[in-house]
Amino acid sequence: MFKNNLRQNKLIIYRLKRNFGQTIVLKKPIENGYNLQTGVVTRDYTLITISRAAVLPSEVVRSFSYDLSYIAANKNFTYGGLFDKDTRNILIDKKDIGSHSIDNSWFCTISDVEYIITASIYVEQLAGYLVTCSRTDNSG
Repeated sequence: MFKNNLRQNKLIIYRLKRNFGQTIVLKKPIENGYNLQTGVVTRDYTLITISRAAVLPSEVVRSFSYDLSYIAANKNFTYGGLFDKDTRNILIDKKDIGSHSIDNSWFCTISDVEYIITASIYVEQLAGYLVTCSRTDNSG
């Protein structure tokens, strides 16, 4: 019965890829380079292009950040800033990334928008990954 459940996981991932698949690019950092004269840091990446990954709709939450010192001083107005946190979930088939394993140091590009991978969960028997990506955008 366990093999049947594993087979169902693979079939579900395959069906989601075919119906809702989008092209994404995963960037894995491999090394940093330093220029001692200018202080410029360059970072090299391994790029993995996945032609079809099940990208779920994004969730955008607006937040307001402020300084607690203004509240403690009984000011009538608190200075702060608005920002939007955009979060997306992606289901990636293990076959698409080969021998790599996804961790939180990776980056993901969806439709020319770069996200930071904040969490990755293994699907049963490494059939795939459920990846949570996020980015922050100011409200202007």
